[in-house]
Amino acid sequence: MTQKEREIKIESILKNNVERDGIDALIHHIKSNTDFFTAPCSTQYHLSVEGGLAEHSLNVYNLLKEKVKQFKLTKEIPHSSVALCGLLHDLCKTNFYEKGKKWAKINGGWQEQEVWMVKDRFPVGHGEKSVFLIQR
Repeated sequence: MTQKEREIKIESILKNNVERDGIDALIHHIKSNTDFFTAPCSTQYHLSVEGGLAEHSLNVYNLLKEKVKQFKLTKEIPHSSVALCGLLHDLCKTNFYEKGKKWAKINGGWQEQEVWMVKDRFPVGHGEKSVFLIQR
């Protein structure tokens, strides 16, 4: 799936499943003021590639949706909660990474490599930060 296809899919899931005040403003904010669709998900572990954050978020959403169905929890857990939690649980990682350079030993010699680096300008807990950003 391309970056644009992930963006369209995530926006569609949120618009069609979350009937809460402010969801349109939140979607607009994510698209206009963050790097949610281009950011990596980590610096070196899971999906540390451009667009990895959105890909990871869709993966979590799909897994959560499947688990709710598998354990027959569709009456207890509204799909809007699955969409919000699955897609936005890592919103705290937006505007969090930047490309930088570091030296690494490769094949016995030192080489400069481009890597993702953390640029956290709001250092609070991972979960709390996502909730704070969504509420804003």
